Formats: sequence, structure tokens, C-alpha cells
Amino acid sequence: MRVLLLTNLYPSRSDRSFGTFVKITADILSKEKDIELKIIAIRGRSGKIRSLLKYLVFYIQVFFYSMTGKYDLAYIHFYTHIFPAAWLPLYLRKKKYVINIHGGEIIPISALVRFLRNRSWGFLKNATEVIVPSTFFKAILVDRHKMKPDKIFVWPSGGVNDNFFLPLAPQRKTDKMKIGYVSRIDYGKGWDVLLKAVFSIDNWPKLFELHFVGGGKEESEFKSAIESYWGKSIFYYGSLSHSEIIPVFEKFDLFVFPTTLDESLGLVGLEAMALGIPVIASECSGIAEYLINRYNGLFFAKGNTDELKDRILQFHKMDFEEYVLYKKRARETALKFKSSVVAEKLIIEFKRIQNE
Repeated sequence: MRVLLLTNLYPSRSDRSFGTFVKITADILSKEKDIELKIIAIRGRSGKIRSLLKYLVFYIQVFFYSMTGKYDLAYIHFYTHIFPAAWLPLYLRKKKYVINIHGGEIIPISALVRFLRNRSWGFLKNATEVIVPSTFFKAILVDRHKMKPDKIFVWPSGGVNDNFFLPLAPQRKTDKMKIGYVSRIDYGKGWDVLLKAVFSIDNWPKLFELHFVGGGKEESEFKSAIESYWGKSIFYYGSLSHSEIIPVFEKFDLFVFPTTLDESLGLVGLEAMALGIPVIASECSGIAEYLINRYNGLFFAKGNTDELKDRILQFHKMDFEEYVLYKKRARETALKFKSSVVAEKLIIEFKRIQNE
């Protein structure tokens, strides 16, 4: 089967965290001997002028390969940005296409995405199948947007890379609890919520270390906020690749996912759990697909810094035996989302679509 993957988010050598989840999916497909994968993508973030040039070249490539390429199935990530160049060739050639939908396309956080979404509903609804990362987003498509349930396939964004499932280390190495944050340093991701919560804890530098991974548009504001503690009680690693990120994850005793957005799944929380790291997360959207309150982690009200502070202190004061139990339950949860387990489900689904 020949698959044409179209996406405007894909990692580059200098921006390795950009569209990581798309690359995970691409790697799954490319490893299957019966699938020949062709990728048309925008790789890495750029400034405004260069981004415009990238999009111009990208749209020409999307149109050209969709219209003339030899493929059996088009596989589209971020359909709101792809449909301007892809809908006409796919319609004229009557090609099957699958859309892998993401949270921001269903619940837009910008006027541009809302504009594109409103004009591309027909393109979405005419897809052969729509892939969503959680039952939360399937329910939104069915209840709010009246999509047929049998056209929606729930699949957890490639799952957790098998390399994250390292031997479980139950004991903290120092008296300080190490708290991890791995996400974009962008609006709505909650880096500021985490800082405010920790900064409100009396004498926090003697109790905690904060470790941040990620890049983004609010990086300068973030660096200003942590300037007094950088390299002492707060450590910032910038944007890292998946292979580079695991040794940093291994340092964490606790993972905090403080997003204020409606995340489609929040795969990074599962990656933490794969390493046996309990998670504190905002009580919203797809995160509830795997986080069970007081079982493998704790929820706090979205954006509520006082509640987040309380949850962090709850883990800090927790008996060692209870803490280890949280770690074991986190790992057991993540095993259900292991990439090698979920990969086969996507391959089977693609072959089913081809044979229809």
C-alpha cells in the first residue's frame, strides 16, 4: 500500500520537538514492509517571512503530489492547514483520505484556526475515516458536530515509544523532589501556572527542583521568570529529541502537566508514566483517558495554582510505600499505550480501509 502523508508539522534537525507525534506515526508506517510512505511536510518552526515561503512551497508540493502522485491513501495531519491545497486533487482523483485530527482543530485557540476550521468542515466530513486520540474528542465530533461514530477511529497518537519503558527505579536519589515539565513554552501550556504554584511554597528551593524541557513563543518570558534560580533550583534544557529527553525524564520524581488547553490526549503524560513517574495534571479533556485520580496521579482544577500547590505538597509528604504504589500503577497504565502494542492497530485499520 502506498501512503501519502501530508502535514505542516514535522521535526527538523534544529527543531526536534516540532510535530514529534506525527513523526512517531510516520515511523510506525515506514517500518511496515507492506507500506510505502511518502512524506510531504513543513519541517521545523521559522520566522514569519520564512514561514510564508515554506507554506508557499509546501502548498505547491501538496497540490502536485496529490494530483499526480502514485498513492492508494492520503494520510493528513492538521487538515485545517492542508485542505486549501489538497481538497481539489483528492476530489478530482476520488482518492481515499484519512484525517488524523488534533485538539486545536476541534477547540480552536486562535482566530486563524477557527476561520480555517469553519471552512473545512466539508473536507473533514467527507474523509474516509477520522482518527482521534481519545474518546473525549470522539464524543465532541459525534455530539456537537454530528459525525457518524463508525467513521471515527480512536487511536492514541502513536502511543509511547518502547524506549521509555526502562527498569523502574522506586527511590528518590536526593532529599529534594524533582518536578518535571515537558511541553511547549507557549500560551496555555501552563508553565506559568507551575511556576506560580511552586513559588508560593515556603522555602521551596530547599524542597524542590524544577526541570523544564521545551521551546516556544514565550521562551523569553519564561527565562526572565526563572532567572534568579536558573542552574540552582530550576534547570532548563530547551527543545530536545525523543532520544535526548529520556535521560532527563529519568531525573523526575513527579511530572506536572499544567495545561489550560483542551489537550487531545497529552501523550507526554503517558511517557512520564512509562518511566514510573506519577503525574499531576489539569482536570480536562483527553488526559482523563489515562490519568485516574488518586490511583496513578492527581488532578487539579485547570489554572488553579492553589490546588496545584496542594497536590505537589501532597506528593512531597506522601509515605514512601504509597509513592511507590503510585509509580507502579503509572507504569501499568502506560503499558496499555505502548507503541508496539498500538502500532499494529493502525496498520490493520489502514489495510482495512484500502480493501474496502
